[in-house]
Amino acid sequence: MSTELQPVEIRREAMNTVFAFHAYHDRPAYARHALTAAMEEVAWAEERLSRFLESSDLGRIAAAGTGEVLRVDPITFEVLRVSLKLYEASGGAFDIGCRQRPRIPLTDLIALEEGGLCVRVLADGPVLDAGGIGKGAALDRAAAVLREDWDLENALLCGGTSTILGIGAPPGEAGWRPLVEGAVFPGPVLLRDRAFSASGVNVQGEHIQPEAEIMCRRAWAGAPGAATADGLSTALMLLPREDAIRLLEEDRDWFGFAEYEPGVITPLKEPSS
Repeated sequence: MSTELQPVEIRREAMNTVFAFHAYHDRPAYARHALTAAMEEVAWAEERLSRFLESSDLGRIAAAGTGEVLRVDPITFEVLRVSLKLYEASGGAFDIGCRQRPRIPLTDLIALEEGGLCVRVLADGPVLDAGGIGKGAALDRAAAVLREDWDLENALLCGGTSTILGIGAPPGEAGWRPLVEGAVFPGPVLLRDRAFSASGVNVQGEHIQPEAEIMCRRAWAGAPGAATADGLSTALMLLPREDAIRLLEEDRDWFGFAEYEPGVITPLKEPSS
């Protein structure tokens, strides 16, 4: 049996984009089965997070009345947890409840009850849009399946063109290198068991209030989880530089860059080694 690592790739349309999973393995058929199983988690995430499905967690929340408590899937709970944290960090500019009319602060729409993965509805019919954070959460769930169920030591998981998550490293490398069109970073960005996400005026904006002031042309963020990285990259677009740096300093594993001037990528916080 050959021990040479061979590349394996699968693709699937989901969440209004194309997910692509890559890996190297000496048993390509095994790796393909593993990536296919991980891709099924993306389909599951879409069913739980779509605001267009009445049976999804977000659909059930939208149909709930004030005071109702709903048990949700762990992926939904994580999306809401990260979203609430970044809502507060950005002063409310980053908001998965921005489609709500009339506008109600996200913290007045829902509250989380940690013990039982439950959401308490604070106002009738909250309209929540998981958007990019949902894609990141789907990558996190897929990565968990590859690590825990298939013991895959390397993989690169891409959710469209905005968010990627690296497991381990490809052969002969220290980590996966994100290739971002039109962006040259001041220092090396290697993804080894962490994620990287991009936001921009023409890349991602479903969680940005129309009246919000955009602070930079594009922003990139890294974190151990793809949902957090995706939310961070959007939040960085909405914060003044000093506040963006302060946000990234909240966790030693967070890092980020921003393009304040055309063609000039500014490091806000370098990735840790």
